[in-house]
Amino acid sequence: REQRGRWAHYTAVAGVLDVARDFLGEATAGPRCC
Repeated sequence: REQRGRWAHYTAVAGVLDVARDFLGEATAGPRCC
């Protein structure tokens, strides 16, 4: 139960970071790194 909650938390954080990276990439229209 604890590990699953932690996994869900990391998945949510990764999703937010991915969306933010896409948003920043679209806004700056700069080259994508990594």
